[in-house]
Amino acid sequence: MSLTNSCRFTGRLGQDPDLQYTPGGTAIVKVGLAVKGRRKSGDEWIDETTWVNITAFGRQAETLHQVANKGDLIQIDTEYQTSSYEDEEENTRYRHDFIVREWNLAARKGGPSAEVQKSEETDDQDDDHLPF
Repeated sequence: MSLTNSCRFTGRLGQDPDLQYTPGGTAIVKVGLAVKGRRKSGDEWIDETTWVNITAFGRQAETLHQVANKGDLIQIDTEYQTSSYEDEEENTRYRHDFIVREWNLAARKGGPSAEVQKSEETDDQDDDHLPF
């Protein structure tokens, strides 16, 4: 059995993807993805939104910037990464990021299901509780 670092999410973009470039010229997009979750509190189940930090590079980033908008529903396959930094009080903080491997546009915000848009580097509910 092969071990892999793989995470899959379906959620809505929290903002329009902002395309930037590294000093070396690599395209990069960092955007928050709102995913639906549930937790039990006493005898009740509570719906909640979890925010996932996703990062896309290269053609993935450029295509995501061109095609997707705030509120769009996307399906995304990622690789998990963590990094640390020191805040103003010199406390060590950790950041959890999910690096895009592949993504699909599943639906436009407020509209019927969109024709699925696959990311270029590949071969191939009910969301009332979300904040947009």
